Amino acid sequence: MKIAIVGATMSTGREILNVMAERSFPAESIVALDDRETLGREVSYGEDDVLKVDILDNYNFSGTDIAVFAAGEGISSRFIPKATKADCIAIDTSSEFSLDPDVPLVAADINPDNIAKYKKRKIIASPSSAVMQLLTVLSPLQKAFGLKRATVTALEAVSNFGKEAMDELFDQTRGIYMNAPISETKHYFTKQIAFNIIPFADAFMADGALRDEWKITSQSEKILGAGTKIAANCAVVPVFIGSSQYVNIETKQNVDIEKVKNILKKTDGITLFDHKVEEGYISPAEIPGEDNVYVSRVRKDNVNENGLSFFSAADSIHNGIALNVAKIIEILVDKYL
Repeated sequence: MKIAIVGATMSTGREILNVMAERSFPAESIVALDDRETLGREVSYGEDDVLKVDILDNYNFSGTDIAVFAAGEGISSRFIPKATKADCIAIDTSSEFSLDPDVPLVAADINPDNIAKYKKRKIIASPSSAVMQLLTVLSPLQKAFGLKRATVTALEAVSNFGKEAMDELFDQTRGIYMNAPISETKHYFTKQIAFNIIPFADAFMADGALRDEWKITSQSEKILGAGTKIAANCAVVPVFIGSSQYVNIETKQNVDIEKVKNILKKTDGITLFDHKVEEGYISPAEIPGEDNVYVSRVRKDNVNENGLSFFSAADSIHNGIALNVAKIIEILVDKYL
């Protein structure tokens, strides 16, 4: 088994390598790929191994079984066709192919059987980290009570946008304490990110929605089914690692809170931390590196007859992308290759 990681020097690519090493991946060869700017660079694979980063433009995908693309839509659109033409299966973490009807959109713990559909295009799409966090909780509730609609307010950590964004939060925070002008440290975000909230992520769509909001809506409906309506609001918050979501749902059947909590306790990938006392809830500062989505503040939504509200937090890069990719590869290798 030969696996290539495209975007290996970026935060998502590095975390995918970390998770693969933690799970003792049975690959004979792992190749780290990136653009020309990474010439001569190396990345860690586990505690002991170091991988030399090869230049993506020069790479021949022939003989590579699986290529994970973690470098954004532009790279995916250019190089995934080259990979699949060389009989390499592509797993894409961008949204480039996520809504293609011939490409399975796979959340490994929710719809693993969809992986079988990869054969048509040799592409498997992984949902956005926000969708992974949301559906980890919504999917078992949909099965138990039916789901009419959901409204999610996603508070995105700056780690979702890479190292440059994280550096900007650090530099601005330090600069504010040192009375330095914000203009000197504002490069990635269009507004100040330190001690602020930015109601903008990615880009505006024609209807005024953000691309991140569109991803949540469209990808969730593709996985859960068109009968479920999802409304999304996104904002970037000054948190380095750990994205949060407030979610309100309306179910088809009457919701019993204790039954909801029992379902969440028994669901793989979820940790319920919900006590009606001070410190009896989770916060994003507590979950970097954690595999699970943490859920708190489960309660009735009294506006709707069958309404429910909850708060969740997850390490969006580790849990929402890297772990899902690793599980997809494990299922793919075990059942189909």
